[in-house]
Amino acid sequence: MHTKSPTAAAQHRAWSYWFEDGLPTLAGGAGCVVFGLSFIFDHSLFRLVLVALYGAILLRHRPIVEWLKTKLTYPRTGYVTPPYSPQGTLPPLPDSAALSLQADPERLAKMASEQHEQKRRMILVLVMLIAGILGTMFIVSPRSYAAAGLDLALVLWIMNEKDFRLSWIAIGTIPLIGFYLAIFSPGRLTPAHRLGYFVAACGLVIVADGAVTLVRHLWRNPVVSVPAE
Repeated sequence: MHTKSPTAAAQHRAWSYWFEDGLPTLAGGAGCVVFGLSFIFDHSLFRLVLVALYGAILLRHRPIVEWLKTKLTYPRTGYVTPPYSPQGTLPPLPDSAALSLQADPERLAKMASEQHEQKRRMILVLVMLIAGILGTMFIVSPRSYAAAGLDLALVLWIMNEKDFRLSWIAIGTIPLIGFYLAIFSPGRLTPAHRLGYFVAACGLVIVADGAVTLVRHLWRNPVVSVPAE
């Protein structure tokens, strides 16, 4: 029976704790909503504000989530080192772990295989996302929404529990959004509007998923009040 190394187990616990309160999902979904709205509204100034807001959420996602956690999560369940550094990379292995890997070629080969698999997964996901975006924007038929919904749901299924955490209800709702927009498509169907409606709607689903997780987490972990001496 294969057992995880202490380093891998600690990283897995940190990863689970990071997504446990739903805040990373909520912030990511909010970014999608803002991104979608920037394509829907035609007013140049309003669109510029939305693009700037989306850029701030995208570039400062981790600090934003960390700040929210200091207000909502850490007072309830304590602080745990996040699963990656501020630069978005895993922290270096301790010397003992590095020596252990050098002494265990099988484990080293497994880590290399996992990294290779992650690269392949990200390339596949990127290709699928680009195909979905271009299809939604440049295929005039409303049926492109249905295809994009299935495409995005498959992307989320591939990445779920590996790069982020979403409920299966949220992933299963994405194709329904695609089919809904295909049947009841908005009146204005310029390329930008097609992409905007779809991304904003999917972002709302992700926001709802994160919000439900957050409310559940706060309900289960109330703040412990310290009695006055």
